[in-house]
Amino acid sequence: MQRIIRGLLILGIAFGNMGAALAALPIDQVLPTGGGYSVTCQGFGVEMRGTSVKSCFLALPGDFSVTAQKVIPCAAKYATAFRSDGRVEYCTLGADTSFNRTAKEVLLCKAGGRVVVRTDGTVQSATLKDSVELPYKKGATVACRGGSPVDFRADGNVEACILDKESVFVAAEKKSLDKTCVVGGLIAFDEYGSFSGCYPPAPPKGSISQGGQTP
Repeated sequence: MQRIIRGLLILGIAFGNMGAALAALPIDQVLPTGGGYSVTCQGFGVEMRGTSVKSCFLALPGDFSVTAQKVIPCAAKYATAFRSDGRVEYCTLGADTSFNRTAKEVLLCKAGGRVVVRTDGTVQSATLKDSVELPYKKGATVACRGGSPVDFRADGNVEACILDKESVFVAAEKKSLDKTCVVGGLIAFDEYGSFSGCYPPAPPKGSISQGGQTP
């Protein structure tokens, strides 16, 4: 009998500690985002702008406005930021979604990737759904890899992406120098669309570097 009583006491203490731990967990909050909208945020990592939430980790997935005409799906458990009018500045996409790259050109972006949108609704950065040739300046395109991040300048041209095809570029300040950029590496362009540089892909995990060389 004493063993039974002792066991019950131990269980009671254990469940009491568990209950205290659960009670200490942050509680989800419904907060105003501005513009008459509200959002359910997790109880930690909340940044406020006066009485409205500026950014938080979403407790629930939701569809949020980026412009008066466009709504996008945002995934739960990821950081999401809102402008003062309650519209989304960035979030992690809950589903594949099309965005305007320019006023006329549309681009499909991949679920699970973080997307940043400008106030006019055009995409600033996202993860591409498919590999695609995209302009980096007038009359010139670059092959950008699907499933990888891409950044755009305000004019809709590529600022940086992951190469899907080996390409040769010439730096603006060294027109006699050809640079071969390899598949899977990052390529970048300046604000005028001139080639800034490219970087090889990171070595595979577990590879060992010796003397600056990778196996």
